[in-house]
Amino acid sequence: MQSNPMQRKQRGATIWVNLIWLMMGIVIAIVGVKLIPIYLDNYTVIGALEGLEAEQDLKKFKDKDIHRTLEKFFTINNVRHVDKDQIVIERSKKTKELKAVHIDYEVRQPLFYNVDVVVSFANEMLVRDAK
Repeated sequence: MQSNPMQRKQRGATIWVNLIWLMMGIVIAIVGVKLIPIYLDNYTVIGALEGLEAEQDLKKFKDKDIHRTLEKFFTINNVRHVDKDQIVIERSKKTKELKAVHIDYEVRQPLFYNVDVVVSFANEMLVRDAK
């Protein structure tokens, strides 16, 4: 009885291949655990802008009213990455009517040791019928 030479060489994955797959899975899990909350916070920021857009008499809001409304929403929903300085309110030059609200910010999240991830977001709400 002769054995096939290919059968003798075929074996399962080695311990090293399994360790590489395990390490890749751990790195992906760490990145997911660190980044998913940042993106969920951004969806909350988008929701705040949509809530602001639904406000009646939004065009009559002063800048401090807009800041106060957004800050309340962020406090209630535990959004920590947006500062008052990152909320830019755009008004028309002639009539001072509200045109848009921009919230541009970035989040720096440490992954491990000295490796950080920086995620940037640019959100805006345009006021309807703005001239």
